[in-house]
Amino acid sequence: MSTFLRRITPLAGVALGVLILVAFLLSGNSPSSSATGQHVIDWYTKHHDAQVATAFLLAYAGLLALIFGASLRSYLRARSDSTAAIDVGFAGFVVFATGVAIFGGLGFALTDHTSKYETAAAQALNILDDDLFVTILVGLAALLLASGFVIVVSGALPKWLGWVTLVIGVVVMTPIGFFGLLAFLAWSAVVGVWVFIREGKQPSGSATGSEQASAA
Repeated sequence: MSTFLRRITPLAGVALGVLILVAFLLSGNSPSSSATGQHVIDWYTKHHDAQVATAFLLAYAGLLALIFGASLRSYLRARSDSTAAIDVGFAGFVVFATGVAIFGGLGFALTDHTSKYETAAAQALNILDDDLFVTILVGLAALLLASGFVIVVSGALPKWLGWVTLVIGVVVMTPIGFFGLLAFLAWSAVVGVWVFIREGKQPSGSATGSEQASAA
């Protein structure tokens, strides 16, 4: 059973991308940070069920991010000596998962007994929900830049994928970081499937230097 679970954990990257995408589509056009407290209360009251579902999806996505991050760390450690960069990448997954969970928690707080909120409290929570995305972006940048570096140097995955990873890592820390987040959702699915396939072809840690070079 433990071998089976280790074997399928890379697919958490696929589930992660799907859950975040569904949560994004389900959340709708929530109030901006400039919205009044009463507008926030009215909107979250009207969209209560969808927002509760979004909050739970994000909570599960945070958990999947940790599982996928641990799986990728294990895979890269068996094929690369870049220990520090691999650890930075996993730390990025932890920060990213924390940010996703925070957003899920804020969304749930905004839907919990909205009829009892003071308008100032609702407005403050909404501002945090709308603007507290830096945690997610910092985590994404760390995990992508570190992972991209390891992939390019070690050839643990195709080097072109490593370069793409580095580009996405740079984009997420720019004003168009939202598009970097969307690219990450596709990246997590692609990397998850790739690692799953390669883990099935050879035992962990058995890759040779020539095999790694041919991956490029």
